Amino acid sequence: MTSSSRIYQTPDSVRNEESVFTGMEKKDHNKRIITLLILAPLWTLVFTVIPVVVKVNGIGADIYRFVEPIVSLPLNYFILASSEIFDHNSDSKPFVWGLSERGFLNVWFMVAAAFYAQGAGMHSTAILAKHWLNDLIAAKPDIVTSYPEVNDMLYYFQTTLEHVIGHYMYAFGSALISWSHLFAYRRQVHKEIESRSRLAFWILSGITYSLILGGVAIEFPKGKRLVLQSYLIGYFIAFFIIVIWVIAIGGFKDRKSAGVLAN
Repeated sequence: MTSSSRIYQTPDSVRNEESVFTGMEKKDHNKRIITLLILAPLWTLVFTVIPVVVKVNGIGADIYRFVEPIVSLPLNYFILASSEIFDHNSDSKPFVWGLSERGFLNVWFMVAAAFYAQGAGMHSTAILAKHWLNDLIAAKPDIVTSYPEVNDMLYYFQTTLEHVIGHYMYAFGSALISWSHLFAYRRQVHKEIESRSRLAFWILSGITYSLILGGVAIEFPKGKRLVLQSYLIGYFIAFFIIVIWVIAIGGFKDRKSAGVLAN
């Protein structure tokens, strides 16, 4: 009886036989990444700006905010998974803590998504409770006199949960997600954009990102680096938005303190 020999494959080599987006390698990578760079911030913009700009009464307007992370997180993961690190030819050697670079980025994104989703949920829940208390006080003004604790509750939901804990967790998770993208694409060079319309959409992705970004401009490597330079556009424009806001308002104030769109 003869024994047949078997070729042993490490788990990493088995996992790397196919890329995350199997069958998409031959498709237009630039088109896919530009589309994702537009859709991800646009979705967040629509679900965060509209409730502020358009005053809509009812619980539906508050629940509307909860939908944002359900779509924005997968879109942001698709940006990450479209990097060459997730291709089947990527290096699977241990990168840190015994994880491959792909595995490390997956863990990184999961932690970032946890902060983002928890912050978004806490922020939206606090807004829902705040609006309910505001409606209660408006309908029964005497309740504040009879029960001063109502003001304490309103402060807790509006300031502590919404503006402090919720905002910072939300923003921290978003920053971690952006940093995971920057790390994944740090060495990747894309093909030159030849289409003017595609170039316009790529610039639009940075502008869209800038509308939801509060940060300062940072310098990224120059060259054909679509993801990194899209964030550069966003940081650069966001910086000027903040400068204009400070000049127009006359100081560092949030919307409520400035009395602008303080819904």
